[in-house]
Order: sequence, then structure tokens, then C-alpha cells
Amino acid sequence: MCGRFLQTTDADVLAAIYQITLPFTLSVRYNAAPTQQLAVLRRVDADAPREVAHLRWGLVPGWARPPKLPTLINARSETAAEKASFRRALRQRRCLVFADGFYEWLREGRSRRPFVARRRDRAPVVFAGIWERWTRGEEPIESFAILTATANDTLSAVHGRMPVVIPPEQQALWLDPTLTEVEAIAPLLVPSPAEDWELTEVVPLVNNVRNQGPGLLEEVRPGA
Repeated sequence: MCGRFLQTTDADVLAAIYQITLPFTLSVRYNAAPTQQLAVLRRVDADAPREVAHLRWGLVPGWARPPKLPTLINARSETAAEKASFRRALRQRRCLVFADGFYEWLREGRSRRPFVARRRDRAPVVFAGIWERWTRGEEPIESFAILTATANDTLSAVHGRMPVVIPPEQQALWLDPTLTEVEAIAPLLVPSPAEDWELTEVVPLVNNVRNQGPGLLEEVRPGA
């Protein structure tokens, strides 16, 4: 499960890393949440270059009918190819979701303690995403979901699932729209190495989706 994450890397840094031109200003998000418009990297078709787009987090399948539209924020990588909501997007519409970590909550009775999961070196990452374009309403909706896998040994202390992280050497493959066979991308859908990650308990400010800013990452010291 991934229900909140961070998009905090400076836009100029992302442009340099991915050798892209940003068509708009990227908002810094310390508490990115479902239904928000968030930045992803994609290739629309084989003849198109990579582009950055703002898509709504919460995938709306192309076949969904109004007025009740699902908003599917995560897709299990093990079964996405079998699910009507995800299988077409997995084959034809993959994207990379810019991220600097994500939040999970440890349940203890009625309480929930928030933790942030980040790379130890604080390097930005990209989550494996799938996107769709819904056109059954007055205005089209472009949306995405994040693929998840079994949590690695570091992150399983808090939650059993984690976003799939696509390493740099596999990102072109993930974005290649000519690869429509699930077998070609299945090897990418694995947990990120446990030794690359760390968990930090943070203040409960992150529990409220309206809260933003670096203060959300303030560490809770043991025994405090």
C-alpha cells in the first residue's frame, strides 16, 4: 500500500537527471495524496518523446461509467495483468512517478504511528506507475496508479507492501510503449533492495492531508 508520498526534488535537478524539459512548474509536495494532480514521466506512443505530465492520483479505468468513478491509487504487481481495471494500462500505458520517499503507518491498537521510508542516500526515485485516459464525461480525466510489491525486509517492519521502484538502468524499458507483453516487464516488478532504505518515525502532522512542508519529516525520538 502507498497512500502518501513525497515529491520534493528541485525541478531543475529532475530535468538534469532525466534530460527533459519541464513544460510547467513542479509543485513541491511533502504530503502528496490521492486525487491530487502529481508529476509523472511517460511516453504516450512509440513516436513520442518522454514527457512530464500532471495526472490525477487514483486511476479511473477507461470503461468506468459516471457518475460513480473508482479512484484506484495502487495496483498489486502480482495480479495487475489479470484485473480489468489495470491490464490494458499495464501493457500500453506505463509511467514513472517522481518520488523522494513515501509514508506508512504502524497500527498499534487504535493509534497509528507515521513513518517515512526514504533511500539512505536521500536520492530521488521513481515508482512504477500505470496511467489511463477516461473520456466518457464532459472533460477527459488522465489518472494514474502506483504498482506495489511485497515490502523488503527493512520496510516490512511497518507494512507488508511497498511501491515498486524502477532503477535507472530499467527506466527506458518500463516506458517503452512497444513492449506490450507482460513477460517483458515482469522482472522489473520486484521489491527494491532492503539495504538501500531506511524507516524514520515522524510527527503526526502528516496524518492530515492538508499539512505540507519539511516539518512533516521531523523525527520522533525513541522515548520522547
